Amino acid sequence: MVKGVSAGLILMLCAASPVLAERLSYSVQWGDKLLGVVIYDRATGRTGRSRLYNKLEATPMGLLDGTFEAFSRASPTRRGEVIYEAKSDSPHKKRVSTITLTTDGGVVDAGVAPGKDVTEFTNAANVPPPVLNPVQAFSQLVDRSDCPQHSFSLYDARRVVEITPESSDRKGTVLTCELSYQVVLGPGHARPLNLKSAAMTLEFDPAVARSGPSRISLRSGPFRLTMIRYIPE
Repeated sequence: MVKGVSAGLILMLCAASPVLAERLSYSVQWGDKLLGVVIYDRATGRTGRSRLYNKLEATPMGLLDGTFEAFSRASPTRRGEVIYEAKSDSPHKKRVSTITLTTDGGVVDAGVAPGKDVTEFTNAANVPPPVLNPVQAFSQLVDRSDCPQHSFSLYDARRVVEITPESSDRKGTVLTCELSYQVVLGPGHARPLNLKSAAMTLEFDPAVARSGPSRISLRSGPFRLTMIRYIPE
């Protein structure tokens, strides 16, 4: 059972919404300590808007504390383009990022505010296609019931990350997938640690959920975070 104030937050965020086709909810843990939640909403309708949200607190050294909310949707004015908008709010940073992609992963435009957070790869011309925005990339990991078969590139308006399948293993009905996460262009994460690589594990357990990982683990440097699927009764 999830304990403390964050349990109420999880229940609130997991509440049903009439405009959302599906909500995947995860508690985020460091060992046995609950740090917060990650929510992914896959939406339907003409705009096809999807949402990724996380709220973390009391993370190691406070480096990951704060909230992040991002939306990915079809452009309402230009056919064949995908609009991404994200806002980060933490003690260490307040940042707004925007990306416009073609349907085949070309970067049309990107922006980051404040200006001090702009990198060489905020310039769309410096980003080799194809790429996915962070919401699309998260969808590649969770909108499935098996291991990813191909690598793909994630672009967040500051850096490009390559996510690559490494191996898979099945024990009974539980499928485990190992992947690598590697920053290939631009700065690392969690300044001043500048983390540029991580090992990622996806665990699919049909006893927990018919689709989507039941557990996601990330390991990089001092960070060992586990996301555990939370399904309200």
